[in-house]
Amino acid sequence: MVVMRDGVKLATDVYRQDSAAPAPVLVTRTPYNKHGILSGFDVIRAVQAGYVVVVQDVRGRYASEGTFNAHFQEIDDGLDMFKWVAEQPW
Repeated sequence: MVVMRDGVKLATDVYRQDSAAPAPVLVTRTPYNKHGILSGFDVIRAVQAGYVVVVQDVRGRYASEGTFNAHFQEIDDGLDMFKWVAEQPW
């Protein structure tokens, strides 16, 4: 879970190699279930190629807290998510 500026926690999965070395990050945020969105994306191949993959359910959807209101909170939540990614050691 990644905590947004207003305290709401958004469900977030991170897929990466065990290495602590910095790596490029691929990010997706979705209202359609973070587990289902990966059906057309080869996470294992991306991770093996050296990428970190971060997938997040948007506010109020599936495992995330808060109330879903399409497009209302997306800018702030997106900025908070990218700030969180930038703070990670990988």
